[in-house]
Amino acid sequence: MRIRVLIDNNADEGLTCEWGLSLLVEHAGTTYLYDTGATGAFVANAKVLGVDLANVDACILSHAHFDHAGGLKSFADTNTDAPIYIASAAKENCYSRAKGDLEYIGIEPGLMSLLEDRIRPTSNLEQIGKGAYILGHDVSGYADAGAAQKMLIKVDDELVADDFTHEQSLILIDGDGIVVVNGCCHAGADVVVEEARRAFPGKPVKAVIGGLHLFDRNEEFVYSFAKKLADTGVSRVITGHCTGPYMPQLAETLGDKLSAFVAGATFEI
Repeated sequence: MRIRVLIDNNADEGLTCEWGLSLLVEHAGTTYLYDTGATGAFVANAKVLGVDLANVDACILSHAHFDHAGGLKSFADTNTDAPIYIASAAKENCYSRAKGDLEYIGIEPGLMSLLEDRIRPTSNLEQIGKGAYILGHDVSGYADAGAAQKMLIKVDDELVADDFTHEQSLILIDGDGIVVVNGCCHAGADVVVEEARRAFPGKPVKAVIGGLHLFDRNEEFVYSFAKKLADTGVSRVITGHCTGPYMPQLAETLGDKLSAFVAGATFEI
């Protein structure tokens, strides 16, 4: 299994960076694009890295925020065949008050309608390829996490705390274990890992890859979170994007299990 970072908040020399995430996942003979960053910048990075996006077999959107969905149109223009897997709960209805004023942070309005022939709605657990599954949150009720992060969704013209039912992971079977790919782990990476373990009982989690959404948290929260994540037994944590400036604090608990990524990085698992 090989995972290449096409866009991240930071980048290797010669590549573009932005507040966003896009990963190219090659597994069991299939190539998946997981998220598309905030703009089409990942397409330019892919060209520099020698990646032909026309050969991607499927695109997966981790959740309905702009920094993961902003490049969907660019991908659809570059690759005219691959299905786009989006959680059935995902709508163009995500907002935030994290910066004070109410701000729309969702998928570009009208884009889901424009791409409706390509979109494959997903829910719960769904196989999309050999040893590859989409896993949505197995229960709702994460609105407390949404409220803490000042994230909202509009339901029937009313703003309510986001419960992240529009968030989904890519689960890859790797030998006797699994690898969990997630965009931001808004409900908590420990929660995401435990959901994966319940969905695939008896299979150890070899790695969790993605942002950990800690950039707006304090050190006390980070230390507590790191212990919870370590207690899941995950063997490897590969992270960037929204994790923020907390790699040293995470490393105190996770040690050499922890790796950071930037655009241009490649990981073999």
